[in-house]
Amino acid sequence: MKRTHTSYSLDRSCLILLITLALFSLILLLIVGQNKSFPSTDTSPNQQKFSILDQNLNDPSQLPRLPRFAYFISGTKGDVSIIKRLLQAVYHPRNYYLLHLDFEASDGERLELAKYVKVESGVIREFGNVMVLGKGDLVTYKGPTMIASILHGVAILLKQFEDWDWFVNLSAEDYPLMPQDDILHIFSYLPGDLNFLEHTSGIGWKEYQRAKPIIIDPGLYHTKKSGVFWAKEKRSLPAAFKLFMGSELVVLTRSFLEFCVWGWDNLPRTVLMYYTNFLSSSEGYFHTVICNQKDYQNTTVNHDLHYLKWDNPPKQYPLNLTLEHFEEMVASGAPFARKSLSDKDLCVVYGSPYAVKPSTVNSKRLEKLMVKLLDSENFRGPTQVKSIAAEVFNHKKDFILLKATSSREIPGGKMENSQAMIEEKRLGFFDLLKESLKIPIRNPNFIIFAFFSSLPLFSFLIMYETVFQQTMIKILKYISQERTDPFDVLVYYYETLEAKERLVEEISTKFLLCFIYLGILHLLDLFNMITMVDIASMIYKGDQKSMNLKNMLSRCIKETRLKGPLITSIYALLLDSLVSVGLVSIVMYICLGSISSFFSVVFSVVFLGLLSKYIEWSAVWNMGILISILEDKHGDVALIISAYRTRGSRQQGFLLMLVFFAWRLALRSAFIYVGWDGGGRGVAVTIVHASLVCSAKMWLWLVFIVYFYDCQKKSLRRKNDVEGGQEET
Repeated sequence: MKRTHTSYSLDRSCLILLITLALFSLILLLIVGQNKSFPSTDTSPNQQKFSILDQNLNDPSQLPRLPRFAYFISGTKGDVSIIKRLLQAVYHPRNYYLLHLDFEASDGERLELAKYVKVESGVIREFGNVMVLGKGDLVTYKGPTMIASILHGVAILLKQFEDWDWFVNLSAEDYPLMPQDDILHIFSYLPGDLNFLEHTSGIGWKEYQRAKPIIIDPGLYHTKKSGVFWAKEKRSLPAAFKLFMGSELVVLTRSFLEFCVWGWDNLPRTVLMYYTNFLSSSEGYFHTVICNQKDYQNTTVNHDLHYLKWDNPPKQYPLNLTLEHFEEMVASGAPFARKSLSDKDLCVVYGSPYAVKPSTVNSKRLEKLMVKLLDSENFRGPTQVKSIAAEVFNHKKDFILLKATSSREIPGGKMENSQAMIEEKRLGFFDLLKESLKIPIRNPNFIIFAFFSSLPLFSFLIMYETVFQQTMIKILKYISQERTDPFDVLVYYYETLEAKERLVEEISTKFLLCFIYLGILHLLDLFNMITMVDIASMIYKGDQKSMNLKNMLSRCIKETRLKGPLITSIYALLLDSLVSVGLVSIVMYICLGSISSFFSVVFSVVFLGLLSKYIEWSAVWNMGILISILEDKHGDVALIISAYRTRGSRQQGFLLMLVFFAWRLALRSAFIYVGWDGGGRGVAVTIVHASLVCSAKMWLWLVFIVYFYDCQKKSLRRKNDVEGGQEET
């Protein structure tokens, strides 16, 4: 007796529908409510203001995201007016500033500085991005209390402000050589993991003058300032780590400083304890930590971004800079200088805080400096952290250390702009796949986050596939009639033309339902893509390697923006639909039309050509959506940027989408084949199919993140090549 198979029961379908609708409603409530509830309860007024400012500053004409700097400006007794001047010179509404007067300064001076920030300075008061430490740290010159004070400032900046990118420590003796607009502009093109600090393991005379002597800093246990004193004993060089030393002036990433403060590896604490008895510990602590930690040792750029002028032979302090040093300062390309005695009133008038207007001359100087520093032969090569031989001369029994440098001289005096501000390594198809696997390895919490963020899409996919797959199987069975093998369907296609009318009559309603479901599915897929790309991008850049699951979910709820990516995805969907209609029309014309063999071959060739372009264009469209998520561009602007950036890298994008389409086609064919006979396996088959689809999409977006940054770097290289050619001309 012939038994009728029912793949899915009505009760199960209804239950799945109710669960999916409940999940979808919850997501909509979170998305709609986030802008109303969270800023007023969980976000400070400063963070709200800067969230709005961040959106306005990212002008569509500027491709990369503008960074933020966190400045720690320190001084001592009598430095209030100098710190005011320095603050005015380096101030920008986008940055954050922490001012510190040490223990030697009076409470009256701290109050004067706080009053200036809160009351007297209208510009600073308006944006509220400057803080003054209420209690000064006791800092001993050349003692470990200097590094303790810097770490104190870092900890406060990490706690108070969540979205800065680089930390800059300045003293009252420092002064900027270019406006903040130029610095922000150039740094927006740099990889976010670069740490600027002059360092060398060839410490030379410092081995006997700094490393082996043992000093005691009374500032660690006294309340009155005094100088350090030496113990009689000496100590050997450490064996657990290698010493690196350099300038105390540093520009460091938030990620690295989180590692130093939180120290999930014990290295930062171990090195800090060692440098407690080290003379001038601020010239070696960060250098030793970063060069001995494998996650950060290849992020170093051997320059402190300061211009200093030394006597010949060098003395203990650099020279005071005057107008006679102006040309050398300009030629250096450095954004800061030490020591400066200028005393001019600045920041009396300010322009729009919502625009960054870099000057061509200043930004070009800094760009050339970065080109030289990030040359592929010096930066991130196999010997990135290496010993640089120190040139030591004995002059009247005194040691004189000549400054070691990592820059190289290029024949003819020309700079290789083709290596500007990027990693030279070119990522191939398999390199992209390998790099994408590093994201969940760097932060395993991402796997759990991806699971939860994919649940709405997964649930709806089960319901969608229930209807769609049943409809597909029913169509194929109806066409094939008595045939039992699903792969014989194409043969029957050529044998009958009546199938067209039967298809329209039988399954038009179900196809309409599938198209309605397709709109909801697109929204859920887009939401899943936005959340995963945002978090995965931060992990890949190294900004949030330590982000826990709670922070990931919190960021997903609070900061997810659908508008820009949704507009871009609609543009991409329209283009996708137009090409898909063309492909389907060609297939239908070949299969169901009465044409000669010659035209069948012609149309087949056209179909294959259009299909290959469709796969290539799909990579460009997906890249456009990523740009909408990561750079806040949308619509045709995002797609145009995507088309520009992917030039020269289309092959990788084509292969990525080809593998994804092949995977989806193989999945569809396999599960149609499995579900052909029906039975009780229908729900299980659909769940497995939905799981594999979600997993494939997750990996696709991870690979596209790597592809995005690779294209961004290549695009920057082309830009510098063009500008370099124009300069030579």
